[in-house]
Amino acid sequence: MNQDYTSGAGGSEEDSEINISLCLGAMVRQKPDTLQLMASIFNQHKVSYDQLSDYAKDIISSKDLVLQIEDSYYDWETGAPMLLSYLVFKQPLSPDSVGPSLNYYFLNPDVVSLP
Repeated sequence: MNQDYTSGAGGSEEDSEINISLCLGAMVRQKPDTLQLMASIFNQHKVSYDQLSDYAKDIISSKDLVLQIEDSYYDWETGAPMLLSYLVFKQPLSPDSVGPSLNYYFLNPDVVSLP
């Protein structure tokens, strides 16, 4: 993956309740301890519609892919079933059925590291 998929805003989409970003590595390095810092890191690496349409396969397979659903952040493995449920059944899955959000790992001082 030689392209920088997060540079430039691209597209004119408005913020939705669901967004994607290639920020997991940056979050791990920076260890945000507030929701505001998590949002800032997420937004620095946010993927636009144009970027997704140009590089969909690379973005979806990136280990840095993070899904934002409202104020919660999920790695792709945890967030994908939630997104699929929205698309297929028009109903949300309980976060308890797929695992904790990244918010839990970064904002909980008792948690040592990501699984």
